[in-house]
Amino acid sequence: MLHGKLSADVVSDGLKAANEPMLACYQRELVRDAKQRGKVSMRFVIGRDGAVSNVSHGGGSTLRSSQAIGCMLQALYPLKSPPPEAGIVTVVVSAGLDP
Repeated sequence: MLHGKLSADVVSDGLKAANEPMLACYQRELVRDAKQRGKVSMRFVIGRDGAVSNVSHGGGSTLRSSQAIGCMLQALYPLKSPPPEAGIVTVVVSAGLDP
């Protein structure tokens, strides 16, 4: 879900940059519990300067590991996008995780 004026493609491209660190979070959890599967819902804001802020759990996640979820949320902070056309953009996305 995307609110505000920023192309969904721009957001998608930015999220691709976070794929590797988020996958690393999940893989670390798999070492601890090889049966971890599920989805993680994430919510964040892209500010007027294109920086990510207000990263939080988007609700509805089925992954049981709060450590892995927290790690994945932290991986979103370094993302940067072009500034939105107007105002800020709130993004809510879900990622399915299955090795």
